[in-house]
Amino acid sequence: MKQISYFIYLELIILIAGSLLSYQNKIEIFLSSLIPFLIYGIESYLYLNFKKTNPLQSTRILIFGFIFKMAFFGPFLLGFIYFYAFNTRIFVFSFLCSIILFHTLEAMIIGSFFKLKDNKV
Repeated sequence: MKQISYFIYLELIILIAGSLLSYQNKIEIFLSSLIPFLIYGIESYLYLNFKKTNPLQSTRILIFGFIFKMAFFGPFLLGFIYFYAFNTRIFVFSFLCSIILFHTLEAMIIGSFFKLKDNKV
């Protein structure tokens, strides 16, 4: 999927831009982008693999992925912001940019399967 490589490049641009804008907060910018990258990467990998073999299982992956992300990201943000002293605006900005970026990627991956189905008909 060509889209995945584009989104990885966009994530790298977010990391570089964030590091250049706020050099003293490099660790926060990296951590706030790494966690969504890993979770969406795992979910996309599982979705793409199960989409080929078992379409019903791929729908379950999306449902459980959504539930897991909501259950994980909320406490992650609260815990990280509460226990770690830093500039929270930089962290939240980078985190939200990554979430929006990877949520868009997920929507494009799902949409591409419907386009493939329409082209075959």
